[in-house]
Amino acid sequence: MAASEIKRVIVDVDVGVDDYLALLILLHAEKAGKLKIEAIVCSMGNTTVENVLKNVVRLLEIEKRTDIPVYRGVKNQLILPKESVTKFHGQDGFGDLTHDKDPICP
Repeated sequence: MAASEIKRVIVDVDVGVDDYLALLILLHAEKAGKLKIEAIVCSMGNTTVENVLKNVVRLLEIEKRTDIPVYRGVKNQLILPKESVTKFHGQDGFGDLTHDKDPICP
């Protein structure tokens, strides 16, 4: 695929387990030359925006892709659901895993 044909994307996520997997798939697609991830925007959803930032930065560190810019998105839901879904993936969006260190987030 010619460079001019590659889709350029900005990804908006609320990284819990599901979006983490989606980002892994997108990173693989980028490695295969299918698209170019221009940036990742972290928004509140499955957990707080602060936790989403940590989850995304951890993923990018593991994948050695800290070259992708990460931005803080909305910190509150735009449309409130009938029931709270913020604890669906645990407090941190990853089933309340403990981590040795917190990554440095933008």
